[in-house]
Amino acid sequence: LESASFHKYPTSWVFTSGTSARLIRWAETASEQISGTLQTSELQGESVQGNTASVTGSRNGTVLILTIDQLFGSTSITGEIGDAALTIYWPASSGRLEPISFTPGTVDDYNAHVDTLSGYARSNQEAAYGAEAINAADTKLARAKRNLEVAIVGADTALDWVSY
Repeated sequence: LESASFHKYPTSWVFTSGTSARLIRWAETASEQISGTLQTSELQGESVQGNTASVTGSRNGTVLILTIDQLFGSTSITGEIGDAALTIYWPASSGRLEPISFTPGTVDDYNAHVDTLSGYARSNQEAAYGAEAINAADTKLARAKRNLEVAIVGADTALDWVSY
């Protein structure tokens, strides 16, 4: 049987930023054990990279202790949950714990932000292609300028011979 506390807090949470989207969803047992997934998408230049990890853990009142199992190991994190926010304290490379605030959300909310990130990636691709085109045009222009300079020097030399 599920406890009344099972239904106390949302079990689907979304975090979004200008470069990433995260969706954490879980089921909770009557004994406040958690099992679910963490889906992440990160904008990396001209593409969006996605990853899925399993999440297990427990809740004691408003405190969460979670283990994120990824391909190259697991990470244990803590968090705090309320009706309107889930704050996860993620270990940063600096050694600090960085708070990441999630809000209640759905798969559709997450997917909508991933679509936005994909649009940014396409814009980055177009900008890169535009920069390549400009660089190619600059190279051609520099080559044409050198050829023109050579032609002018050659014409000037030819005129010097004609004038003798």
